[in-house]
Amino acid sequence: MQVSNKDTRTYVASGVFIFLIILLMLFLTFVPIPTGNKDLIVSIISMLVGGTGVAMGKLFGNTDSELEELKLKYAELRVQHDTLQKEHDRLIALLVERHVINQQGVVP
Repeated sequence: MQVSNKDTRTYVASGVFIFLIILLMLFLTFVPIPTGNKDLIVSIISMLVGGTGVAMGKLFGNTDSELEELKLKYAELRVQHDTLQKEHDRLIALLVERHVINQQGVVP
């Protein structure tokens, strides 16, 4: 699997974002939040921490190249399914014609 330039940038950006969130949490461990701005700061921090879920997904998988591989596999399986479906329909038509229409049944 080749890693494209876009994937590399995504990995780096996700890693930097998570690193900045960790630094923010460490900073807030030592600096008290003013009570007047507490709600606003907590809301902003909550949104940033919520974004780490997306960053983690980009950092540890869920890349575009994996998506392309899955799309190719899906297309291949779709062709196989269509082929088997045609064979199934042909076999059913053959059985219906022999056993129902011509009433030949099983010959001993």
